[in-house]
Amino acid sequence: MSKIKRIVLGEDDFNGEWLRSVTENHAVYGLGKALKNPNRVRKAWKIANGLSKPNYIDEVVVTKKATSKKKK
Repeated sequence: MSKIKRIVLGEDDFNGEWLRSVTENHAVYGLGKALKNPNRVRKAWKIANGLSKPNYIDEVVVTKKATSKKKK
């Protein structure tokens, strides 16, 4: 499950916690009419619920670089 609190798609900003607490239909009918773009609301709902992952949000995994110790 995704833990994203704010989801920004284009000029629209969505509350991820609220989107996780409602069904997809409720989110689309509630926000889709106000934003006049139900597909953007549907995409934000999927991101909030972990069903989709946008390309621009990367979970950075820090790994230690292998270094060689030179003896003097």
